[in-house]
Amino acid sequence: MARTVEELKREVRLLASDERKKFLRDLIADLYGEEDQDAELAWLEEARCRYGELQNGVTKPVRGTDVISRAKARLKHEG
Repeated sequence: MARTVEELKREVRLLASDERKKFLRDLIADLYGEEDQDAELAWLEEARCRYGELQNGVTKPVRGTDVISRAKARLKHEG
């Protein structure tokens, strides 16, 4: 007899934290494909660069809520 989703969730919650993380990564990889290591490294380098710019005063931080508001406004005008 096949287990229900609820039964599977209960079983997964009994796993140790590291095992749950690995299980979830594997499921996500099944849905979306494996991680692109080159893309991950490129994003990490970009994040380091932007952090350096913030630390050196080259650029100023913008609150996330402001970014979302601006993006919504731009989409509203373009749509």
